[in-house]
This record gives sequence, structure tokens and C-alpha cells, in this order.
Amino acid sequence: MIDEAKAAIAAAKSQDVTLRPRAFVWVQGESDANAKDAAAYAANLSAMLKSLRTELAAPDLILLIGVNTRFGNGKNAFMPKVVEAQKEVAAALPRARYVDNRRRRDLAALTHALHRLRHARSRPTLRRSPALPR
Repeated sequence: MIDEAKAAIAAAKSQDVTLRPRAFVWVQGESDANAKDAAAYAANLSAMLKSLRTELAAPDLILLIGVNTRFGNGKNAFMPKVVEAQKEVAAALPRARYVDNRRRRDLAALTHALHRLRHARSRPTLRRSPALPR
């Protein structure tokens, strides 16, 4: 993920375009909602987000943190621990917010669409848009 972002920033710079990451959306946690990983989720998430800001030279990067709370059809006993960890990290980091996704019905479709967008945007060819500032 970081390598892709750095590659996009470098490719844009080679075309005299400056990209400045402004926000990062993290919708994940389902795979960590288990006995082994849930306990370390807050520490791991916090370290990852701090590293992201450092590696992208974006200390003011807005962080939106959430998870598909319906993972496991509401029967996963570890999902509340992941949600609490996300809230804890969002409260501790500047410019970070927990985004409650309980009422979202289309998270699977949203996740798929975001993956498609990420892959489409990470292609090595960048076209200069007149709307982009130099």
C-alpha cells in the first residue's frame, strides 16, 4: 500500500504534479476479530497509522477508521473488541475519527468498489488534469 502510494507520488512528480495525501480510509478489522489478534489490534493499528503518516510525509493526514461490524453475521464475539480498539486509536491520534458502519448495508459492495478504484488509480500512467494544482 505504501509502495503504491509512493510510486504514484513519484510518477506524478515526474510530470510536474505534486500529490499531497489528505486523508486515509481504513475499513478493516474483520480478519483480526479472533482470539489471537483482537488483543493486539489497538497497538498494531496505531503503529501502522503512525508509520503511514511518517512514510508518506503527511503528519496531518486525516484518518477515518471503521470496520464491517456485521462480519460473522453479528455472532463474532471478538468484533466488539476490534471496534473498541478502533475507537481507542481514533481518540488517541490527532485528526483521526472512528466511523460507525453499523447502518451501512452495502459494505461488501463498497469494499469491492474501493479495491477496483485503488487498482485503477495505481496504474503507472498518470494523465495531467487541468484541475490539479502544480
